[in-house]
Amino acid sequence: MTVVAAAGFVLAWSSGFLIAAVGTVEVPATTLLVWRFAPLAVLLVGLVGATGAARGIAPRTLG
Repeated sequence: MTVVAAAGFVLAWSSGFLIAAVGTVEVPATTLLVWRFAPLAVLLVGLVGATGAARGIAPRTLG
């Protein structure tokens, strides 16, 4: 799992430079950022829900 997570991080990090250089020609940078990080946020919320990682954290701690 650690190797897969590291490979995913490297892929996401390195793709950001290429996509930003090519993509900002057509759309604003903020649009690219939303489309880049919204799916990741959904994935992480699902992962936290599936693993129960947020169990025991008080709601007021989260904001």
